[in-house]
Amino acid sequence: MYPETEEEKTGNFDPGIRPKIDYTKIDVTRPDPISTTLIYEEDGHLVGDVCWFDRWHYGYLPVNEKFDYNADYMVKYHEYEDTGKGFELNEARADLVDKYAFGEKVVDIGIGSGTFIKTREKRRQITFGYDVCPESINWLKDNEYWFDPTKEHFDNGTFWDAFEHPEDVSIYLESIRQYAFITLPIFADSNHILASKHYKPNEHVYYFTVHGLIRFMEFYQFDIIEYNIMEQGFGREEIGTFVFKRKG
Repeated sequence: MYPETEEEKTGNFDPGIRPKIDYTKIDVTRPDPISTTLIYEEDGHLVGDVCWFDRWHYGYLPVNEKFDYNADYMVKYHEYEDTGKGFELNEARADLVDKYAFGEKVVDIGIGSGTFIKTREKRRQITFGYDVCPESINWLKDNEYWFDPTKEHFDNGTFWDAFEHPEDVSIYLESIRQYAFITLPIFADSNHILASKHYKPNEHVYYFTVHGLIRFMEFYQFDIIEYNIMEQGFGREEIGTFVFKRKG
């Protein structure tokens, strides 16, 4: 998420109640531990409440209480994105997408306040969006931007600060035909998680190293074609930017 609140910047952020997790539902033979039966001890260890998979170089923390993506959440993103740096950041994101998918349809998954969609619209680039926040859904439908990636395949998807949120992000990846553009917090290793401001139980589910995300995407038949830290130039600490392309 960006930019962080003053509490988060100073490290005085309370992530809230630590979720209670049923680790018997985790299958360590796959990088997507949803609806499975094996136990994490076979190939992982706990970091706080995060189950860290040594084999896959990433951590997984299912939500205990569903995060409330309400109208206040979209308002918060308006405050974040509707600033000079916010506009510049979304221009940089649009430049990156245009580098690989200029003139092609893009679906923005987790739209924030819709700034990226509006940025692309100014460039006359076809962009749709998907979100779980009711306010965002209404905005998308009212402006004819709505697209449900869980029901239809699409060519290119963007996940700006959204990839780490769903309990099962694979449902979106499996619908993408070409490119996936991702920004998310990057962790050096499992020891980095609890000390990071990006440790957010009930909001952030996935905790990746660079290598871990690349391996995760390989499992879903995507090759890494670009990795950079451009968003750190906008004051976004520990954020990495990735471009993946569907194999074949």
